[in-house]
Amino acid sequence: MNPSEHAQPGLQLLARRDFAAAVSAFEAALRSQPQDVDCWFGLARAQLALGQPEAARKSLARTVAISPQHPAARALSASLDDDGDSPGILKELASLAQAPGAGFAEHYAHAQALLRRGMDAEASQALRAALTLHPESPQALVDLGQVALRQGRPEKAREAFRVASGLAPGEWMPRLLHARALMALKDFGAAMGVLTEAVTAHPREAPLQEARFQCALVMGEPQKAVEAARALEALKPGDANPLYQRGLALLTMGKLPESAQALQEAIQRAPEALEPRHALAQVRTAQGQHAEALAVLEELHRTAPRALEPMLDLSRLYLAEERAAEAERVLRVLSEEHPKEPRVGLNLALALFKQGRKPEALSALEPVKASNDAALVEQARKLEAQIHGAPMRPPIIRG
Repeated sequence: MNPSEHAQPGLQLLARRDFAAAVSAFEAALRSQPQDVDCWFGLARAQLALGQPEAARKSLARTVAISPQHPAARALSASLDDDGDSPGILKELASLAQAPGAGFAEHYAHAQALLRRGMDAEASQALRAALTLHPESPQALVDLGQVALRQGRPEKAREAFRVASGLAPGEWMPRLLHARALMALKDFGAAMGVLTEAVTAHPREAPLQEARFQCALVMGEPQKAVEAARALEALKPGDANPLYQRGLALLTMGKLPESAQALQEAIQRAPEALEPRHALAQVRTAQGQHAEALAVLEELHRTAPRALEPMLDLSRLYLAEERAAEAERVLRVLSEEHPKEPRVGLNLALALFKQGRKPEALSALEPVKASNDAALVEQARKLEAQIHGAPMRPPIIRG
């Protein structure tokens, strides 16, 4: 059945994703046509899009009061009542979606219920059914893309987010997700391009700047990372994390005094945070101030003895200072928490070797040699040869 002529202006605004204007249009129509079911249902959809669930609940109740068998309104109403743990509501939504002539709203509400329960495979099928009826739904495409990311299919996610971004050019979230999918595919240049466009259009959205910072750092463009961190400082005054991010980027650039200053400010704002203190220790190490670095890391050891990266750095400093027994104590705790981490095994083997415990050192090297990290395997082979007291032989090249 075609929607009423009174609902048409609001529906056109809904299609253009001008939700506030759509609410006004539907409310204006309802003042003269209080029994228009299409206006009430359109009003509920617009209110949901604006994040007004209680108002939408009332509009859906009016819809069902006028048209008790309205399947789409019943589906959206049940979806609003769903807490993710009700078999009855899931069964009701499945029934509405499987009914002959079920529309987009019924399939999409069913998909949402499945997503709440972590049923990604089933939700993906429901979303595809919804998109068959309404292929230009950014919301369904975004949900489908997020499922694909969780399933380890970033190429499918990328395409879903790309299309959603085109369908909702005024919204930043699909672009952010598009960039994340590109980063998952290690296409960092394309991801940065998407993020740059998104930041230009939405300069005050902190999640975009966060992603821009991460992408720039991975790409090896620390100056762009500094710019993103400074933008975050302006957006989140008083927050320690942007200062930490700026300090990290400056460390990558080799600007050690500036990095230390930013990190010390971050520590003042968040004295219990682990990451700024670890980064400051790295700065002090790079500056050759090993005693200062050691003091920071030993303090971290007292509060976070199982933190992998800081404690690995602490063990390296101990080993450099020929304090092998202390390095071993740190690494034993780490090996309990991270039994499959090859760097822990390599450092532990070195600590044991330095104490003259060769059989134990060789045993610690075995899992390292089975690692997928070629550089670590090579280091393990060199240490193994040193333990055996023989120099590394060059490989035999056979013709």
